[in-house]
Amino acid sequence: MVKPANLEKELFIVLIPGGEVKKEADKIQKIIADNYNIYDKMSRPELHVTLDRIKKTGIKTSINYIETILNSWDEKVNVALKGFNCFHQKNNRYLVLKIRPTKTMIKLGRRIHSGLDNLNLSTIKDYEEWRYHITIVNNLLINKEIAKYDFSNLCELIDGQEKTLISPADRIEIWQATERESEKIIFSKKLP
Repeated sequence: MVKPANLEKELFIVLIPGGEVKKEADKIQKIIADNYNIYDKMSRPELHVTLDRIKKTGIKTSINYIETILNSWDEKVNVALKGFNCFHQKNNRYLVLKIRPTKTMIKLGRRIHSGLDNLNLSTIKDYEEWRYHITIVNNLLINKEIAKYDFSNLCELIDGQEKTLISPADRIEIWQATERESEKIIFSKKLP
């Protein structure tokens, strides 16, 4: 099982979805956020697909490695929605859009992970168990927690429902967990 992230010691390599996938995920997140008033006046978190997690101490090497891959990368990296999933991890509740791994997403993700793992920079040791997803609700990252009862009702309605769309990712980025939006993005590159 992949362990939860250590926000103080790890950074996140993420894909930023584009096209119809971004529009649909954004719409779903907005409906839930507005219905449960979970973000108050704070802006909703940017939707993303985490490809890997890395040690903060290896940021320069990680950026150089990723740039080397991307400089010769000429394929669109497709993001394909699969459906909804609700789950609990420790005391936290999540609602996610499951991602069906596409050939290009798997190829890029494995290439990045393999190299970073060989450099002892990836923090995901069970990468074959990694499940791509877009987090819609994470009770740790919202201003007003959704009550357990309401969350259970929401999950009963949508957990397992299929949602099929496919669009190319717009960018790949490296993020750090921070409340300051201006400090979040450490590296960003547009994808073909």
